[in-house]
Amino acid sequence: NLSTGKKEAIPTKAKLIVGDILNQKLLEKILPGHDAIFHFAALIEAGISFVDPATFFKVNVNGSFSLAEAARITGVKKIIFSSTAAVYRPKNTPLTEEDLKEPENPYGATKLAFENLLAAYHYSYGIESVTLRYFNAYGPWERQVGETHVIPNFIKAVLASKPVPLYWHGAQVRDFIYIDDLVKAHILALKIKGYNYYNLGTGKGTKISDLLKLVFKICGKSAPIEDLGKREGDPQVLVASYDKAKKELGWVPTVSLEEGLAK
Repeated sequence: NLSTGKKEAIPTKAKLIVGDILNQKLLEKILPGHDAIFHFAALIEAGISFVDPATFFKVNVNGSFSLAEAARITGVKKIIFSSTAAVYRPKNTPLTEEDLKEPENPYGATKLAFENLLAAYHYSYGIESVTLRYFNAYGPWERQVGETHVIPNFIKAVLASKPVPLYWHGAQVRDFIYIDDLVKAHILALKIKGYNYYNLGTGKGTKISDLLKLVFKICGKSAPIEDLGKREGDPQVLVASYDKAKKELGWVPTVSLEEGLAK
């Protein structure tokens, strides 16, 4: 619906239909004849979900339900879903797909709700699905309005010689996965049958303070720190085990953090 997306990001070979995931009638009109749906449409900022959970549930749950219903009605038999590590309540490192799923913020709860709906639609209606739980995704051309992701904010601040926004003194540990590796997983998911779910991460945790040092190194300059204190809903450590994706999808991440940051 272009509330955050950009028309210029659409490849020329793709057909752009401007609409809304909440408009089920529109979905029923455009879905017939397609083999699969890649479902990326969502509100994604966990911090904002604390402030406005109602809008997150409306878009991420009700909108996703409209999509599943439209798929059922029009006979589309496969959905590949963009989910998140936020479905977990992290107690172990690295996290496996079977670890405890008790989301710590409304955003994660909306994603887990649709994961469960996909299970029901598979067993009830035969719709196949692959849920891909992203850890910390990053890469070129991210154009989020009101950017909150750590890597683009670090890079933009350092290049502009402005204070770098830093929560928790950079003590959190995250698993950063490059966009090209994510894309490969989605393509591989097209061949998987049934109802499935996979972590997409590198299996390597990076402390945010070390990430900032790496950004300084690659940019060839440093910048002052803006200490933002605590941020609600931030788990201390989020690192993926991708063993299941490796075994069943034949997927392994290949882009190192330093290489991805440089790109």
